[in-house]
Amino acid sequence: MNEFVLQPGLYSTGGSQTLFDVLNAVWPKGGDPIAETYYLVSGFGSFNGGVSFFERLRAHVDAGGRVRAIFAGSRSTNVTSLQLVEALLDCGAEVHIVNRRYLMHSKLYGKTFTGGGQQLVVTSGNFTGPGIARNIESLVSLDEHLTAAVGFEWDLAFDSMLNADLDVFTLNDAQADDPRWTLLYDESKRSSRKPAPEDDEDVFESLIMTLSHSDTARIMAAPGTDAARGTQYFWLSKDSYAFFPPLTIRSARGHKATYSCLIDVTFSDLGVTSSQRVTYEAENNLDFRLGTASLRGTKIAQKDDMVVLSRRGEASYDLQIVKAGTPEYFALGVHATAFIGAQGKRYGFALNSVVDKILAR
Repeated sequence: MNEFVLQPGLYSTGGSQTLFDVLNAVWPKGGDPIAETYYLVSGFGSFNGGVSFFERLRAHVDAGGRVRAIFAGSRSTNVTSLQLVEALLDCGAEVHIVNRRYLMHSKLYGKTFTGGGQQLVVTSGNFTGPGIARNIESLVSLDEHLTAAVGFEWDLAFDSMLNADLDVFTLNDAQADDPRWTLLYDESKRSSRKPAPEDDEDVFESLIMTLSHSDTARIMAAPGTDAARGTQYFWLSKDSYAFFPPLTIRSARGHKATYSCLIDVTFSDLGVTSSQRVTYEAENNLDFRLGTASLRGTKIAQKDDMVVLSRRGEASYDLQIVKAGTPEYFALGVHATAFIGAQGKRYGFALNSVVDKILAR
């Protein structure tokens, strides 16, 4: 499909709202039987940028296809993460790193078809959580007819970068002690590394979200009753990639992959801090869930109340319930302008400084 998108949902000539929506169609769940090679070229790259696509890329390779990727790398600046590259290599992808990121600013995605057709996406969005869903980015997606009309050929474009006078390093044959790995940053050591340009996008914000009956049924239920059974969690928005640490814990059971991470949540209303799991259903409905077991049976939140989840550090958050109808509820509600599902549940993001002022904390 040919379309122009200005994300997140600001303007579109088609049905897509974000780069994620477009990539979701380019590299579809269940595979593309006539696709030959998937391509991705990006300046920055993070694990959560790729978490929705790892299983699809692996299946494509297992079916006899190819995945070719080029990212920027640097020894002094955090550009592409070790966790992302390891995951892509595990999928069977061919991964190259350009060691001079100011000469590697392109972001291109697409594929070739067995019959010779090409599909191309040209965008400002990096292969990161913010880049595919949250940042203000633009993109143009060209189908095989328009791609042919402009004379674009993926292999020629891709190989021209590899064969140019650039410092290009292929990581497929790199051993554990290979110095090429130093061009990547370790997402698990974020607190000790030099900040990257996108860091402020996902560290100092709060998620503001209204609560549905399914979010609060176990919170309002009496302990020991049937209504209290099951896992207590909140459903989150599908574009939460940029708000959480790398979702590097892959499920070991089940035939559909889920990815998760553990975060420390301070439940401000209870004065309790506990470890909670964030889960992403990469092969099912692409939903995020936040475990909130500490709230079970407390009766402190009911349908249409609001939750404010504020990120304070790499894996440190605080959670506060705001009752419906209060001045704070209405003040925060202007930031919750997007919808989750079709039942009126709203969400949005705001800087911690704005949220803290409204809540007088």
